[in-house]
Amino acid sequence: MLNGGAATHCLANEQFNYTDVDLIFPISLANEDDFDKVRNAVFDVLFSLMPIATTRTSTSADAIRDVYISKMVKVCSEDDRWSLFSLHNDYGKCIELKFCDRMRRQFEFSVDSFQITLDRLLDTPNEVQPKIIAESVYGDIRQALSHLNSYMIDTRNPEEIRGGGLLKYCHLITRGYNATQNCRNMEKYMCSRFFIDFSDIHTQEMKLHQYLENHFGSEDQMKLHYLQVLHKVIKESTICLMGHERRQTLNMVDRLRINLEYGMMYLNIACSGDESSSSTSGMSSPAPPSTVSSDSSTTSNNVMLQGTFATSPGRSTLLYLAPNSHFWVPVA
Repeated sequence: MLNGGAATHCLANEQFNYTDVDLIFPISLANEDDFDKVRNAVFDVLFSLMPIATTRTSTSADAIRDVYISKMVKVCSEDDRWSLFSLHNDYGKCIELKFCDRMRRQFEFSVDSFQITLDRLLDTPNEVQPKIIAESVYGDIRQALSHLNSYMIDTRNPEEIRGGGLLKYCHLITRGYNATQNCRNMEKYMCSRFFIDFSDIHTQEMKLHQYLENHFGSEDQMKLHYLQVLHKVIKESTICLMGHERRQTLNMVDRLRINLEYGMMYLNIACSGDESSSSTSGMSSPAPPSTVSSDSSTTSNNVMLQGTFATSPGRSTLLYLAPNSHFWVPVA
């Protein structure tokens, strides 16, 4: 089943931004062996998609995990029994594979409560007009679609959501959605659950950093607006914290906002300086002619990396680009 934001994108009358492609596989997870089988199956599929020359002896499960999987989660409780594999992708939508036996809560708000069954497409891929079944785990799909297409935010029992749905709620407001009166009345429950799940200031800041990067990327102006909305909601609706704890969280959000503003201002100044210097140098003297090596074999067999030459690895080599690194590291 296609789930969450990607399913919402398919059903919305207008464009709906989503960050991940969430796929749910209903499956029985009765014991630990079943979880291990799922994990092995995912790793086998990833291995089958790797270059042909890659062998199992040269590539370990840890290498596959480090290169391709950004997050693995296993949840075993009375109400929840599921496993998640989030496939890493720096350049687009991440794919999240969720193998679910049972899950107490499958949505945060009505606008992301949609699920689309894909079995018909997989079973009969050449069918001209296949009948696709969509449902809303919020309850009434017509009401959920009405909320989606009229840009309304609504939910039920936010205390059941990890983090209370607070960050997603502020995200939707930032994107132009309006909360129903019912949802506004539940802001205090969202805040309470958020501070229960993320009780110390360092965890709160780390969670907020992750959310900003995962959902806004380089949209700095939207990040700024988001932090302003979050600050307002926490300030007006938090009733579960002591005064100094509440001020501590508000100061943290304010600090992130101010740092972002300074960063944006510095970037604008730097860009303005680059433009003026480029125009000045362009008027004063022409650019020197570029030189091209006549040795075609050297050009084809080597690549320039930060001023030094390095032999380019073959196409069948598995490469890994570590965070904040400019060099590809051969893995296998």
